Amino acid sequence: MRKLLLSMFAFLLMFLLAGCFNLIQIKSDFESIGYEQISGTEGIIDDVMTSFDDAGIMVHCSGYSDGVNYAILLEFDSRSELDAQLESNEDLQYVLSSYDVTQLTERNFLIVPVTGSEEIAEVMIQIFHGTYEPTLEE
Repeated sequence: MRKLLLSMFAFLLMFLLAGCFNLIQIKSDFESIGYEQISGTEGIIDDVMTSFDDAGIMVHCSGYSDGVNYAILLEFDSRSELDAQLESNEDLQYVLSSYDVTQLTERNFLIVPVTGSEEIAEVMIQIFHGTYEPTLEE
């Protein structure tokens, strides 16, 4: 019985660490290109966050900025909740209207690039998906 509990605990720990690894790597990659972690959305997508609050949707928010460009990460309770908001939330749809939304999601996470540059947005999306490889120019 003790071995079974120990095995279950080890599996659970590995599962939790695997989920955290992506967020740790995202933070590291953003910091490697000069971004700093910010708390919340710093007023950037307040209408979207208010619409979540009004609907009783719990969303954890974090982000990164270089002072001009922002990458906002939204973590929903589940993938189905994220999908429902993408389908029905007009404020969120407006903010994401210039992007292919399928590129902005991973599990129950959504990245909202806030930049005037398609190139910078692409780097943010690559970091989010773990496919970013820095070049010598960066």
